[in-house]
Parts: sequence; C-alpha cells; structure tokens
Amino acid sequence: MPRKVASDSTGRPARTLLALCTAAAVALVAVPSASYADPTPSVEDVRRQVEQLGHEAEIATERYNEAVGRLQAAEKRLKVVQDRIATQQGKLNVLQDELGAFAAFAYRNGGIDKTLQLLTSDNPAQFLEQATTLDQISDQQAGVLRRLQRAQQELQTTRLQADREIAEIESARKELSAHKKTV
Repeated sequence: MPRKVASDSTGRPARTLLALCTAAAVALVAVPSASYADPTPSVEDVRRQVEQLGHEAEIATERYNEAVGRLQAAEKRLKVVQDRIATQQGKLNVLQDELGAFAAFAYRNGGIDKTLQLLTSDNPAQFLEQATTLDQISDQQAGVLRRLQRAQQELQTTRLQADREIAEIESARKELSAHKKTV
C-alpha cells in the first residue's frame, strides 16, 4: 500500500515543510558565522595593545616620580620655614619680655608729672640726670617696639610661606595618589 504523506493544515506535503525547516536551519547557522568576525585578536593586535599599555604605564610612572620629587622638595622647604618660625618666635618672645620690662619700669616711675617731680625733688641735678636716663630708656623702648613690630611682620610672612608649603605638600600627595592608581 502506498504510503500516505503527512500534510500540514493547508494540505501541503510534509516534504515542503521539511525543506523549509532545513533552509531555515542553514540560514541560522550561516548568517551568524558570516556576520561576526573572529573574536580572537591577532598576535599583532595584542602586541600593539601591550606596547600602548606599557607606554601609558611609563608616562604615569614618570608623573608619579615627579610628584614624589615635588613632595620631597616641599617637605624640605617646610622644615626650613618651620625652623625659621621657631627662631623668629624666640626673638619675638625676647623683645616682648624687654618691652614688658620697660613698661613695668615706666609704670613704677612715670606716675607723677615730670614738672611736679622736679619741684618736689630734694636734688634737682639728680632729677635731671634721672630725666635724661628716662628719656634714653624711652628712646630704647621705642626702638624695641619698632623691632617688635618688624619681628611680628616677619613672623606673619614666614607663617604664610609655611601655609603655602603645606598646601603644596597636600597637592603633591593628592597627585601621588592619583598617579599611583593610574600606574
């Protein structure tokens, strides 16, 4: 008896259906292989990538080393500035003590008007000698006061320089961190 060929709902023979399925399978297999290139890079591509990465690492390392140099130089400058601040502060303290001694002397001896002191003095020659000494002390006190003001200004300038060095150190440390990550 002849074999009956199966057919789909439209009555087409199964052979047509089989041919269509086969064509679809071949198309699915052929299309991806034709549309995608081989994902494996060539040796030349890998070599170029390695060279590029090596170059980038070299640049980052140079920048890192430069930042290390900047940091070390800034730390040395800060040390010098801090030593100068300590010296200036010591001089300022001495001048303040000297000025304080003048102020104490003036307080003890300057409460009475000079004319009244002259009139009430037992020895006018001795008073005039003391008055001359007091004038000299007053001149010395004015000199100390000027030196004190200069010392305060120098100290302030040096402290500002120290602040700049500290900012430079912080900047160099941040740069070091960034370059370290890059390397």
